[in-house]
Amino acid sequence: PAPPLPHLHLSDEMTNEMAAFIQMRVNNLFSVSQDIALGKDSRLFLKVAAYLLLISVVGGFTDFPTLVYTSKFLSII
Repeated sequence: PAPPLPHLHLSDEMTNEMAAFIQMRVNNLFSVSQDIALGKDSRLFLKVAAYLLLISVVGGFTDFPTLVYTSKFLSII
């Protein structure tokens, strides 16, 4: 017979802490995104634009599955 499974339970406190953590991170992301969109942080805007351009150029050379396999291979090395 299969071994008995333990009873899994999330407490209300743990759920509330996770929700507050996720809410804090999402609000921070929205704040940074708003600053970029309004032009308040031009240096960060240029970084984001450069990374998106780099991703676009690399993505134009290859298809997505090949890019994922190559990234995984390079991360292992």
